[in-house]
Amino acid sequence: MTIEILDSNGVRITLVSGVVNAPKEFNEHYKAMYNATSWQEYVVPQVDPSVTLANAQQVKKATINSNRDAKDQGGYLYLSKILDSDPSSVQRIAIAVQAAQTAISEGQDFSLDWTCQDNSILTMTAQQIVGMSVALAQHANTIHQHAKTLKDQVKTAITIEGVNAVTDW
Repeated sequence: MTIEILDSNGVRITLVSGVVNAPKEFNEHYKAMYNATSWQEYVVPQVDPSVTLANAQQVKKATINSNRDAKDQGGYLYLSKILDSDPSSVQRIAIAVQAAQTAISEGQDFSLDWTCQDNSILTMTAQQIVGMSVALAQHANTIHQHAKTLKDQVKTAITIEGVNAVTDW
């Protein structure tokens, strides 16, 4: 059986009966990567042709994105309470912040009783309501930066094992 694949550097590799046959431009990088003195000496362990480095990277990135979204929308800490951060809650936060900013600019007193994730009530001043959106933005940024770091590790992995070694959250 013959399978041809392109590695992450665009070099064509042919798998023939479990042996890797290299193109003429075989170089030290690939020799070191596969711990072989020549391509013909490297016997490929039972390779599932449907599982490629690109497929493994794509699946891992999708998993990272899914976990990122769940964490992003799973709530965040503010004033020692967990507040909801799902899309509906984010919309309510934006409206509350807009109202608080209007009250601040008009010099009016303003406060809201906000229902937390555990159904307790958090009474906030206008300044605290504005701070709620700042905390939400910091929460989202922290999660997205971590996800980017993980996806960069997946992108630079040169083997399927390397992709699988990237731990999620």
